[in-house]
Amino acid sequence: MQVEVRSWLLPLTLALTSAGAPGACAPPQKTASPEALGACLRTIQRATLALQVAGETLDDAGHAQASRNLEDARARLLSAWARREGLTYTAEDFKAETPAATAFAEGLLREAGLGEQDQLSTLSSAADHPESWRAQLDAALICTDGVAP
Repeated sequence: MQVEVRSWLLPLTLALTSAGAPGACAPPQKTASPEALGACLRTIQRATLALQVAGETLDDAGHAQASRNLEDARARLLSAWARREGLTYTAEDFKAETPAATAFAEGLLREAGLGEQDQLSTLSSAADHPESWRAQLDAALICTDGVAP
């Protein structure tokens, strides 16, 4: 009789254990490296700067849509970086510019963002090639999808 009890008890115990703690068996969520996050942050900054000097290559509606796409990408990236650091800031926190999220973003920009010379070079290059905003935007969205799905 004891063998019968054990034979049906083991599957029941396993079922209850796995149902009660599904995250315990799940693989750890992979996060992007700080280097990849930093590279993507700089790509978003370059796209934002290129968009500023897009000039007549983009109408107002297109400019507004591209700006929203970059804002969303930036917020997703910053949220992913915050999660990597063990913080709970959401993309909405960065869009709403909450004080804590803003302070975190400013720190990241100082640490991993484009330097002043890189910003000036990007603006100069974008002014010489105002149509480049599209390639810059695509690169920013692709990198964001890769590091902040």
